Amino acid sequence: MTKLPRKNKHWQKEIADAISESIKLAEAESGVLSAGAKENLFKYAAMFAAKNRAVQSREDRVAMSRYAAQARARDFQLSPGDVSNYDINFMLAYLDAHRSLDLISEKKLDDIMAFMTVEFEPLIQDA
Repeated sequence: MTKLPRKNKHWQKEIADAISESIKLAEAESGVLSAGAKENLFKYAAMFAAKNRAVQSREDRVAMSRYAAQARARDFQLSPGDVSNYDINFMLAYLDAHRSLDLISEKKLDDIMAFMTVEFEPLIQDA
């Protein structure tokens, strides 16, 4: 496994890069980034988290993906309007993927999210 980003700004860069790549993948699938595609961008987050941590085990990659998707599904049930917070959903899914393998603590996840919600420039534009 590769090292984790040291500072919140490093997490920000890594997640921003992952979002950008996810947008490219979604656009390649349908030719346009529709509202439905934006709502589902978070599903790519675990894949990029696994790639960035060099997770080799298929079992671990599946666990990361499942954990992140289940966390988002729970949040969407509690707050259905959150489905349109595309950037936040991606960030949370990315960090939750790390939580699934205990690579970061819940406190660190909260610290990163607090930093990013203040500092993050939206990369997923509303159409």
